[in-house]
Amino acid sequence: MRSIYIDISDCKPGMVTAESVHNQYGGIIVAQNTPLNPYIINRLESLGIQRVRVFAERSISEKERKSELFEARYQNNVNEIKNILHGVSKGENLEFEKIKRLLESFTDGGVEKRDIIRCVNQVRSVHEYTYYHCINVSMISKLIGEWIKLGKAEQNLLAQAGMLHDIGKVKIPLSILNKPDALNDDELLIMKTHPILSYRLIENIPHINEDVKKAVLMHHERCDGSGYPVGLKREKIPLFAKILSIADIFDAMTSKRPYKKMSSPFTVFQMFEDYSFGILDSAILSSFLSNITSYYIGEKVLLSNNETGEIIYINPMRFSQPVLKMEDKYVDLSVNTDLKIIEIL
Repeated sequence: MRSIYIDISDCKPGMVTAESVHNQYGGIIVAQNTPLNPYIINRLESLGIQRVRVFAERSISEKERKSELFEARYQNNVNEIKNILHGVSKGENLEFEKIKRLLESFTDGGVEKRDIIRCVNQVRSVHEYTYYHCINVSMISKLIGEWIKLGKAEQNLLAQAGMLHDIGKVKIPLSILNKPDALNDDELLIMKTHPILSYRLIENIPHINEDVKKAVLMHHERCDGSGYPVGLKREKIPLFAKILSIADIFDAMTSKRPYKKMSSPFTVFQMFEDYSFGILDSAILSSFLSNITSYYIGEKVLLSNNETGEIIYINPMRFSQPVLKMEDKYVDLSVNTDLKIIEIL
């Protein structure tokens, strides 16, 4: 599809960005494939952006077709990992080569990041949480690897680690995994063994990279030493494990679980901003927030006052509080702090 650079003064509402627009620090201001509107154009001008690349022509049907193909592939991969984990739960060996082939569908350069994020945020069956979670953490981890400028090989290893990080849960009793209430202390101790169980399932598979194995074992470690199973701190925690921890938390909190409702992505972004710096790796978390939030521009949202709006701008100083268009007015959630986004529509 042909794209061209144009001056910001020539941008018109409805034009679609052909590549992401970055600020001077490398953070995404406007994501690729974002339809421009007057607010975004004005903001780009005020930030000193002089030229942007837009599509000269755009086939909606082609984009929709690619999205549908990706979603079908996503659902197929969920079914594949479900079958693999069922085999492991029955004592069969982990089919790592099958997992590698499954992951190839997410390393295709034609996959849109917006489609990945849309699939991650969809509502799914509570009792199939683990299968979706493995797929989602794999995709999100790979995206984070790209955003922090890791090479393709490392990104692919991150995808493997994300896919494998929770496989030990097949050894956890279903009465604990699917318990509709909060776990008691004894049940929580059993649940906290899952990184070790995951590691044991893969430690003797020769073709799995050692960095992947370490990430699987340590994805619940925290920079302040409050994590498990060892209680490692900061530089002692491998890079891949730090990345997995952010992807794991984001998907877990935005998913419906047996014992809790799903949170909106922006509720999770606020939690990251308010409570997670110093617990999670600050540099990786900053990159994650500055990049992923940009893909929500254009999304319709439900607010805490039951009104709806459209996200038109992400505030780079407060990612969880974007600017919304609500009928004939603009609402800046960093100013109107009593309003919260409670759902992506």
